[in-house]
Amino acid sequence: MKMIKLTIIIVLFLSGTAMQAQQLKRITMLYKDSISKLYGLQDSITGDIVVPAKYTIINPFSESLASAKYGSKYGFINKSGTLIIPFIYEYAANFNEGLAFVSLNGKIGAIDKTENVIIPFIYELGIRFDDGLAFVQKDGKYGFIDKFNNAVVPFIYNDATSFSEGLAAVSKISGEEEFSVEKWGFIDKSGHEVIPFMYDFAYGFSDNMASVTLANKTFNINKKGEQLNK
Repeated sequence: MKMIKLTIIIVLFLSGTAMQAQQLKRITMLYKDSISKLYGLQDSITGDIVVPAKYTIINPFSESLASAKYGSKYGFINKSGTLIIPFIYEYAANFNEGLAFVSLNGKIGAIDKTENVIIPFIYELGIRFDDGLAFVQKDGKYGFIDKFNNAVVPFIYNDATSFSEGLAAVSKISGEEEFSVEKWGFIDKSGHEVIPFMYDFAYGFSDNMASVTLANKTFNINKKGEQLNK
């Protein structure tokens, strides 16, 4: 009787191990062919080739798809290497919040996973949507749009970062021509200034802290603009 129980336990263990191995086998990782210098995907456990090395670039997977460059154009593939969106774009960022910014005829817009154009190709730069908003560049200035292409924050900034934890780091130019200075501060989703434009550079918030640089010193601040760990 003990032998039967032991046999059942061993079978169950081996079955579970086999299932785990199959799950692990589905993990793919980037590899570079040493001769062609092109990229493909391989099984992270066995090393088996999943996608042959034929791409100039494969960006990290996001929302089950990765932007990849084949020849001179970008498109999107899944983890099996199946082409989901054709290689017709001059540039393609990864999907985030269901949309991806892509470049066509020298202009930036955004598409969904079925290649519908959601944001028209009218911008000079766009990276990704975060917290429902994306910073984009138009006529040399940065502002923020929503997924309906509404300008939620006006195009008045010299540079910008994505919204994170409700705030975005943005910069303005102050002064005249050769005496002009770029300063960074933080705004909320309504475009209201929350932390003054006083920093030489600023990163987005993470864990209620943001790294900023002032007078060649880098330190962390909280959402009130107070310096941490003085």
